[in-house]
Amino acid sequence: DRMALTCLLSENKKTFLDIGCGEARVGFAASMIADKAILVDVVDISEKVERFRSATNANIEFFNMDARSMTRGHVEKVDIAYSQRFIHYLRFGEAQSLLALIHGYSCSGSYLFVSASGIESELGIGYEGVHFPVENRYFPLTSLMSEKHNIHGSVCLYSEDDLRRLAVSSGYKEEKIYSSGFGNVKGMFRK
Repeated sequence: DRMALTCLLSENKKTFLDIGCGEARVGFAASMIADKAILVDVVDISEKVERFRSATNANIEFFNMDARSMTRGHVEKVDIAYSQRFIHYLRFGEAQSLLALIHGYSCSGSYLFVSASGIESELGIGYEGVHFPVENRYFPLTSLMSEKHNIHGSVCLYSEDDLRRLAVSSGYKEEKIYSSGFGNVKGMFRK
């Protein structure tokens, strides 16, 4: 979060895209810095976005949709794309397609900040996909982990190498990849 917002401040970037924005905490903060913030999520937070827009006069746009359905009509250009622990809800091939699409919208020199639940985190304990290649790794968490972290349905957990492969295969260049103390995998990439 901090790295993406700091980049937005220091690079004077104009358009911020938050994919799988959830409650829009980062998207709202970005909208106060960027010329425009675009938020995408399958959960409808349009009333919350409208209240925020009215209170702040931020240039913020919300698309209540599955990110896999995004087209050029939704986003003209992107200076900074951001996705926090959303990408693991997609199969690896779907994630590659989405990031390649966003890469196509992205300006030269733009940034991608992406994080995913890590296979080395506690979420990987008992995870059926632990020994599968990332292309075939899409399984539910154990019931204990699912309930504890409120993550339901199948997910693709990532290693640092998996996240690197995802971004690079979608056209990005690696700037930085690391794992959080919890074991989630985070990366900063550039077009």
